[in-house]
Amino acid sequence: MAKSFPDEETIVKHQILNLAAKLYVVNAKQTHLLVQYVFNLAKYD
Repeated sequence: MAKSFPDEETIVKHQILNLAAKLYVVNAKQTHLLVQYVFNLAKYD
């Protein structure tokens, strides 16, 4: 998901961000870097 984020449709990007946020809530310690990476991709997209 993260690798293809810039090429995805807007609705898919929203779903990826939603999933990243949910993963962070469930297990922040293990998913911190992934979530940070996805949020940075979204920030500059």
